[in-house]
Amino acid sequence: AGYSVAGRSAGASLVAGSIAGTVVGGGATVGTAQLAYSFGLSAWWFTLGSGIAFILMGIFYAKRLRNTALETIPQYLELYYGKKAEALSSIISSIGILLSAVASSLPGIEIISALFGLTPFLSALLLMALVIAYTFFGGMKSAAVSGILKMVIIWISLFISGVIAFLLLQENNILSSFPASHFDLMGQGTDSAMAHLFSVIIGVLCTQTYIQCIFSAGTPLKAASGCFIAALIVIPIGLPSVAVGMYMHAAEPGTLPILVLPTFLVNHVPVLIGGLAMSGII
Repeated sequence: AGYSVAGRSAGASLVAGSIAGTVVGGGATVGTAQLAYSFGLSAWWFTLGSGIAFILMGIFYAKRLRNTALETIPQYLELYYGKKAEALSSIISSIGILLSAVASSLPGIEIISALFGLTPFLSALLLMALVIAYTFFGGMKSAAVSGILKMVIIWISLFISGVIAFLLLQENNILSSFPASHFDLMGQGTDSAMAHLFSVIIGVLCTQTYIQCIFSAGTPLKAASGCFIAALIVIPIGLPSVAVGMYMHAAEPGTLPILVLPTFLVNHVPVLIGGLAMSGII
């Protein structure tokens, strides 16, 4: 229990750090900028939806789950549905985490390749080695502490980058060149927006990674509070990436979409800020 749920001693800040640090990675930053490059403000749905999911988790799930003193979702399902449900949910959960890990790793691989001139294969090996070392030596407490540090780095560096992107957008009437759909959360259509929202909510509520953060809380109240704090951290973090994506669409339309944010960080912000942002994303 000391490794997997930090001895069930985490305060609200550590719970929030581990939750927010998990969701805010390549998908929430590089991926949001990539979508904003093509669709504008509607790219915000990933971090907005994640924040809404954390609020729902704090209201309806956190206290009940923490009161069980368990460690995994399959254990919880076993209480009500038996061993077969536990085995099936373990398989499904493992597959889901694998797919999520792939999506989260792709931006990191691209950034490492761009920074160090490595092939995608070598970049993937390097990233894998870093993740294995981080997981082996740290456990849940390491994830929580590093999550807080990561959030501080990404918040400061990305919001500075977002302000720079917004100021650049205001130059030469660039904003007026975008269609109205680029400023609409429903710009890809209401059906698409709701699909994004509900898929993120379901993904968060069913993923072991986030639930494990709740199990690590010292008390049920701290578990719920951590979810609410994580929501406050995560919801606005997508907006700077949206501004970056929209600026790059207008200023550098030939950029490979997945490299929109890294390219902006290298070419348009101070070296220290760009370096901090990319280190936090990786």
